[in-house]
Amino acid sequence: MYERIRLASIFLQRVEDNDEIREMDNGEEIIAHYKGEARFLRAYYYWLLMKELGPVAIAPLEPSGPNDNFQIPRSTWDESVAFVLSELNLAKQDLPTEYYVEGTITPDGTQVGRINDIIVEALESRILLYHASPLFNGNTDLANFQNHDGTVLFNQTYDASRWTIAAQAAKEAINLAEANGKSLFRVEGSDPFTSGFLSARNLYWDGWSTEGIWLRPSSNTYQWQVHAAPRSTAGGSYNGLAVVQRLVDDYRMEDGKSIDESTEYHTESYSAETTNYYVEGTNSMYFNREPRFYAHITFNGAHNPGTSKPGLHNSRVEFFNTGTSGKAGSPRDWPKT
Repeated sequence: MYERIRLASIFLQRVEDNDEIREMDNGEEIIAHYKGEARFLRAYYYWLLMKELGPVAIAPLEPSGPNDNFQIPRSTWDESVAFVLSELNLAKQDLPTEYYVEGTITPDGTQVGRINDIIVEALESRILLYHASPLFNGNTDLANFQNHDGTVLFNQTYDASRWTIAAQAAKEAINLAEANGKSLFRVEGSDPFTSGFLSARNLYWDGWSTEGIWLRPSSNTYQWQVHAAPRSTAGGSYNGLAVVQRLVDDYRMEDGKSIDESTEYHTESYSAETTNYYVEGTNSMYFNREPRFYAHITFNGAHNPGTSKPGLHNSRVEFFNTGTSGKAGSPRDWPKT
C-alpha cells in the first residue's frame, strides 16, 4: 500500500508538467480529473491500511528522497480519519459527479469504474460509520495501544455525536446517488416474499446498473461461482467455499425475529412437502426464513442454485458426508463448515 501511496504522490507532483495532456481538447479538465482520482486512491489505500491495522503512519505528501527520515510514528486513529477525509474532500473538488457521454446526461459506459463524486461520498459515509462504531469510538480495551512516547492511539472517550455525523454523511451520499439516477434495485410482484427473494438473488445479475456505485468493468466471477457452487452443479464446481454456522443463524425468520426470538424456529422435524426453496425431507431449521436467506445460503435440501448435473439427487443440495456434494465423494471439494 505504501508503494501505491508513493506512486500516487509522484503522479500528483508531476502530472501538471505533462504537455501532451495539456494540449489535448479539455486538457486542463483531464488533468484535474486525473489529480482527483490519484488523490482519492492515495486516501483509499490509507483507508485499506486502517481497516487492517488501525492507526497508520502518514507519509509526507511530497515524495521523499532516499536520505529522508522514514521513522514516522503512527498518527492516532482520529488523526488518521481526519487526514483521509480531508484528502477525499480535496479530491471531490477535481472530480465530476459522473462521467457522461459528451453533450448528454447519459453515463459513459466506457468510463465505468472511474472515480467520481458519488463514489467519494459513499466512501466518506463508510469511514464515518466505522468512526462512530464502538470499535473505534471510546474503546477502552485499546487503551494500551500506544506509540513509544505514550501517545494513546484510540480515543478513550465515547462520542455519541459521531453517529449523527455518520447519518448525515450517509444521507448526503444517498441523495447525491439518487439525484444521478441511482436507486435501490427492486423486483416488484404480487407476492412480497417472492419479490424480496428475487430482489436479493438478482441484484448482481440485473441490479448493478441501478444500484451499483463503484463497479469493476470486468470481474472474474466464474472463479467465485465455481468455487462456491455445490458439486452437483454442472460445469465442474469445486464446492469449497462455505459460510460458517454463525452467519447462517444470523439470518432472521419470516416474521422478522431472530432464531432465538421466533416461535417458528425448530430443528427437530422435517418437511413433508417440496416448496420453491427446498425439497421434501429438509430439516425444519430452514423453514420460514427471511427471503434473503434463500437467495444467499445453500443448505442440505435446497434446490440446486444452478443447472444440475444429470443423475439421481443432483437437483437438490446434499452436503452431508455421503451426499452428492459431501466429503465422501471428493478429497477436498466439500464445504469445510
